[in-house]
Amino acid sequence: MAQITKQTVKGSLMSLRSLGISATLLELLRRVLKVRYRINGVVVNDSNVFRNLRKLALKGYRVYARSNYLYIDAGWALFRAPLRDARIWSWLMAVLAEDIEELYGCLSVEGNVVLDVGAFMGETSCFFAKRGARIVHAFEPVKEFYEVLVDNVRLNRLEERVITHNYGVWISDGEITINLSGGGSGLDLKREALGEACLERVRAVDLAKVINVVSDTTEGSDIVAKFDCEGCEYALLSIDREVIRKVREYVIEIHGAYLPIVHRMLECGYAAKLVRKLSGNGVPLTIWHFRRRKNS
Repeated sequence: MAQITKQTVKGSLMSLRSLGISATLLELLRRVLKVRYRINGVVVNDSNVFRNLRKLALKGYRVYARSNYLYIDAGWALFRAPLRDARIWSWLMAVLAEDIEELYGCLSVEGNVVLDVGAFMGETSCFFAKRGARIVHAFEPVKEFYEVLVDNVRLNRLEERVITHNYGVWISDGEITINLSGGGSGLDLKREALGEACLERVRAVDLAKVINVVSDTTEGSDIVAKFDCEGCEYALLSIDREVIRKVREYVIEIHGAYLPIVHRMLECGYAAKLVRKLSGNGVPLTIWHFRRRKNS
């Protein structure tokens, strides 16, 4: 009981510091009376929305609703998602509440070409472009996310530097099953194998083909890559060493067993560093930074 009390007090103090006394009291009333309320026009109807608002406020981000959109002003970029779909805008809040600098700041993007595999709603694509990437290729197969991605690229006037692609990557061209049951779900190989009904089928392109095409059209810059594609990172296991090595650096969020991918990257002549361990839906999540060694 003492631990719960300490957590409650800590949370309340954080809420007071970030959102003020009015929002803190409204949240207490919501939890007791089960009634929703608004903060800067944003409907708060569950604890996750409130926690994300608090996290964003603590980071100095401004969140507000206007003209049928939820806006998040991060200072370095402006993002929005349509209010008509609470699932979409709440997920946008959740990803921007993460520490993008901590997760992906180690990737050497300045002056380089970036493969943003799993671009979601544009948060990392805009981040890389703002940090000086020459070109960002943003891959997002889910139509709803892709539309928000394109909108956020336009909102930040980055159309000339962020090239959007409405497909994912995998071991071959075709379609894959996407499970959109929640954040961090993504590629669903089990349902694919069993042939069960799935939420959505999306287009995927051979990862080796993507790397080769970008490499053939890139001059004077290195290629670096970020993978947060909920399982498609395992496509790296099927690619030839020479193709993998066309990318100088990778930051990869690995969903599940990480040893096969880490061992493969070591075999291909990369140094490996664990960036962070995460938690998600009972599946081990780790983020790794791989940098191609010289003379290997």
